[in-house]
Amino acid sequence: MCSLTIYIPSYNRSEYLTRTLNHLCTSIERFGLESEVCIVVSDNCSEDSGYSEIVENYSSKKYFSYVRQTVNIGLAANITFGFSNLDFEYIWVLSDDDTLDLSFIPKLMSYIQNETFDHFYIRSSITGDSRCDEIHGGELNNSKNILETYSCFAMLGLISANIYSKRICKYCYVGYDLCWTLFPHVAMFLEMVDKNTDIKSRILGGNENKLVWDGRRRSYSPRNAYAGMMRLGGELSPANRTVFLNTMLNDFGRSHIFNLFFSDRLFRFYYINSFGYLALWKLLVKVFHGKLKIG
Repeated sequence: MCSLTIYIPSYNRSEYLTRTLNHLCTSIERFGLESEVCIVVSDNCSEDSGYSEIVENYSSKKYFSYVRQTVNIGLAANITFGFSNLDFEYIWVLSDDDTLDLSFIPKLMSYIQNETFDHFYIRSSITGDSRCDEIHGGELNNSKNILETYSCFAMLGLISANIYSKRICKYCYVGYDLCWTLFPHVAMFLEMVDKNTDIKSRILGGNENKLVWDGRRRSYSPRNAYAGMMRLGGELSPANRTVFLNTMLNDFGRSHIFNLFFSDRLFRFYYINSFGYLALWKLLVKVFHGKLKIG
C-alpha cells in the first residue's frame, strides 16, 4: 500500500490528463518516491481514444494503474469511487487539468511519514476568491479552527487542494448520499469535522500558491455548486453550523458567490432555505455597514 495515492477521475480529456501525468511522473521520479506514491486514473467510460495511448505509455510504471468504469457514473460518484474502493493511507484526488507546483511533495511526504494528520490543504490561487490568498502555512488542531479557516467555499470545494487520510474517508458513505450537491468530498470532510473535535489539519505551501485554478473555466452551474455547498453547511450540528455560517458571511463579499446572490432569485431561495431569514438579515446588515464589498 502506498503512503500517498494520487487519484485522478477523468472523462474525455486525454490531452489534459497526459500533461498532468507527465508532470506528476517527472516529479515522483525526481524525488525518488516511486515506492511511496502511486497514481490511479479512473476513466469514466470516456469516448476519447487518447486514453488507450495513455495506458500504453504509462502501464510500464509500477506506481501507475488505470481503471475504466463500464458506464459513465457521473463526476461525483467517480470521485467517491476512489475513497471507497482503493487501499491507501492518504488520498489526493487530483483534477486532470489543474496547474501544479509540486515542489511541496517532499515536505508532504515527511509529514505523512513522521506525524499524524487527518487532512492537508494545499495553498491555492483561485480566480474570484481573494480569501484563498490570505491562508498561510500552519497547523489546525480542532474543528472550530478548521471551519473558521477553511471558510471560503472554494477552499474545500476545489478537490485538488485537499488531501484526506483514511480516517476521514471512512465517512465516504455520506459523500455517496450527498453526491447531488456536487461536493461528496466536502460532505465526507464536514462529517469528520462534526464528529471529531480532535481532527488535525496542515496547510502546505507557506506563502506561495502551489495550485492554480481558473474559475472561469468551470464546467458546472455556479448556482447548483454553491447551493450544494450551502446544503452541506446545513447538515452540520448547531454549534459547528453557526461557526461555518458566521465565518462564511464574513468572507462572502470577497467571493464571486456574492454577485450570484443578488443576481439569481433561485439562488437566494436556496440560501434562505438552508440558513434562514436571520442569515439573510445578517448579510444585509454587513452590507449596510460596509463590512462587505459588492463586486
